[in-house]
Amino acid sequence: VNVYNEGKGWKIDPFNGATDAADVEGAELAGFKAQAILASSLMNYQSLENKIELTGEETVEGVKNFKIKMTNKDDGKTNTYFINGTNWGLTKMVSTRDIQGQETDVETLFSDPKDIQGLKFYMTRTQQVMGQVFQTLNFTNVELNVTLDPKIFDK
Repeated sequence: VNVYNEGKGWKIDPFNGATDAADVEGAELAGFKAQAILASSLMNYQSLENKIELTGEETVEGVKNFKIKMTNKDDGKTNTYFINGTNWGLTKMVSTRDIQGQETDVETLFSDPKDIQGLKFYMTRTQQVMGQVFQTLNFTNVELNVTLDPKIFDK
């Protein structure tokens, strides 16, 4: 369980033997903040004060894509987004992550787009490192504007 709320974060990590909530700080907290933004960071990069630049074009699965590099103002980390030149959809994102102490490029491939209340959601996201898939997320349902009790974010 990872939680980010109003500048603070905490986690419960049973895979590493932790069953109680522990505060997070620094780079880990910055990562939680980035994950808490459900929309693509490209959608509101200006309000987040991130920097973007068009770095070229690349063919992905036979289709020309525009490469857009975004630099996060908070931690300086970059994500490279690949935007389909035909339908303007998001094809993939490449981000650098710290995995077991090593800076590693992680590719996230987006597929199965669905229009939900006028917004496009990619129902399948596949993550891979050096061509090896390590995680596939399949969303079966997306609900918008659901009322939540804010206490679920309390530690």
